[in-house]
Amino acid sequence: MDSGQGPVQERAAATTPKTSLSCRTSSTSRINTECISHHWTIENFTKCQFFQSGTCFSEEFPKDSSQVRLKLRLDLTKDYASVCVVPLQGMQGRSCVYTLKLLGEAGRPVHRYQHNGFHTLYRGSTNYQGIELCKSFLYCPDNRCLLGDALSLLFEVEFLADSTNTPVKRADIPLSPLLKNLGTLLEDKSFGNVQLTVQQRNLYAHRDVLMLSSPVFGAMFSHPTKESQEQVRSGQGL
Repeated sequence: MDSGQGPVQERAAATTPKTSLSCRTSSTSRINTECISHHWTIENFTKCQFFQSGTCFSEEFPKDSSQVRLKLRLDLTKDYASVCVVPLQGMQGRSCVYTLKLLGEAGRPVHRYQHNGFHTLYRGSTNYQGIELCKSFLYCPDNRCLLGDALSLLFEVEFLADSTNTPVKRADIPLSPLLKNLGTLLEDKSFGNVQLTVQQRNLYAHRDVLMLSSPVFGAMFSHPTKESQEQVRSGQGL
């Protein structure tokens, strides 16, 4: 996996000051004839406009030992505007990077304009063209996914200028038991997948809870400005 993500890590390291929060998320899938499991890792926070966590589902593998075909369905209620599919060190020892753009109306890239941590609205109503692109990539004889290949799916988000200024109604946020006590969840190590150090305190929290609990964290995920990072480091975002 290192061979496919090295340039990404180097780019993030080169562009992110040591004092800022940084974010990288990825999903790695090991292909076999039964299932694909997705393992998401959130390491810390900025670059979040380039790498976002989310969900994706894959299903239905033909029992063909020479080729594994995937039916890939992406969850467009999350943060996806383009997809990078990386076959890594499979049976053939391949290490290639392919980038597929999620397209909207008239073939234009999909843009996100509202986000509340749990779902996203996009301009354009034909986002599923992007899913078809991913399927066609996986089914293409020239890019066949062989048994034993590992896929790393990286998701990129493209934002409009007003993406953090769109009012979010409370009714837009789905009811969830996770939202009943944000304060407790922010201190719950067993639940947390993000560690933050604020005013010499270590906080562990789920990314979605952070975004819902503070507009500052929401802004960091969409527009990680110096001002928003300073607010978080000084504890104003909690």
